[in-house]
Amino acid sequence: MRFYFKFFIVFIISTSIFGSTKSKEKINPPKWTTIKKELLKVDGKYYFRGLGVSKDLYDPKMTLSNSKDKARVQISFLLKEYLSFIKKERIELDMPISDCIKLVKNKLKVVKTWVHPETKAVYTLLEMDVDLVKVKLSTSFIDNAKWKFKRVTPVVFPDWAMESNKIIKKDGKYYFHALGLSSDLGDKSMTYSASADNARVNLAFFIKSTLKSTITKSSNGDTTVSTQQTTKMKYSGAKIIKSWVHPKNNTVYTLLEVSVDAINKSNNNIISSEFIKNLQK
Repeated sequence: MRFYFKFFIVFIISTSIFGSTKSKEKINPPKWTTIKKELLKVDGKYYFRGLGVSKDLYDPKMTLSNSKDKARVQISFLLKEYLSFIKKERIELDMPISDCIKLVKNKLKVVKTWVHPETKAVYTLLEMDVDLVKVKLSTSFIDNAKWKFKRVTPVVFPDWAMESNKIIKKDGKYYFHALGLSSDLGDKSMTYSASADNARVNLAFFIKSTLKSTITKSSNGDTTVSTQQTTKMKYSGAKIIKSWVHPKNNTVYTLLEVSVDAINKSNNNIISSEFIKNLQK
């Protein structure tokens, strides 16, 4: 009896010191997953690179697409900074500005993708050749201008200002988050108001599209929310939780939040318990 008791004590002590033999293996994400955006020189050529991260949307194609969209936003930030630099240096573009903006939609290349083995979050690295932005300068001048641009201190965006609309869990409750922004309207209060209005529009669209998607994904024929219901929804309880002003161009970013409970309260429990259960998975 004493032998078994001593064995038990030794087992408990050894487990507490060395841990369980079935401890999870540490996940080391690739180094490139820490880079949000950068101007890179490879073999004498310049590239914009942007990283997009999407949490698991329970549909691999949708998750990958959302990840690409976020990476595209990062590259668009770099492109706008670059075009501003070109304008400041009085370098003449050799193409319409509208065609420059289209490059972000049509000329990006997927460099790398990675799926987190536990969370199933998707990381996507997109790339754009900077030489696609045509300027009326010799190669040597372009090379110097681009390195000058790289040395300019970049504006650091808050993480929330670069995220797409999403649902989060906080203090045991679920919330819809939507981002709105407005360029400088020449009046501070008007710009803030326009940014908040844009956030409300995005919030309404996000909630409606999210709820409608639950109808198409329902496998048992149970129409959780009708189309007519979503078009008449009220958004009482939505509030601004964060705002930020871009230090260079005075664009105002606004983050709006509303709880699932508040939406249910003002819309006769339009969000079903089944929908909330899906969020908890």
